[in-house]
Amino acid sequence: MIEKKLETLVIEQSLTIARSAVGDFCAEVSGRKLYVPKDIVDFLCERNIYTAEEFISLAYSFPSSFVDALGWRIDDVKSAGEKLAITLRGHVDDALLNPGPAPKRAYGALQPPDKIRFS
Repeated sequence: MIEKKLETLVIEQSLTIARSAVGDFCAEVSGRKLYVPKDIVDFLCERNIYTAEEFISLAYSFPSSFVDALGWRIDDVKSAGEKLAITLRGHVDDALLNPGPAPKRAYGALQPPDKIRFS
């Protein structure tokens, strides 16, 4: 089986779309570039995000960072992330577009065994 290697999509400023819309990053793929409006480019550059893979990862992992910067609600960011995932399908690894649930973490001490035996 031949595995298709996906190349990294670099983020560039869109020349056709001036601003993002609430609930939509207005991203477009052309060639090996992901074009987004200036407000999104500025936001991403401030956070050292330069590739589509980093962008979608940030949108899924820290949607609240977009809320403060763009003035959107969290549901708007999640909607924009879903649209971005649709746009990126076939251009980035599917594992990034369909992240599994966060692993369960255990904090604190372990539960003691039912019967403690001292010898």
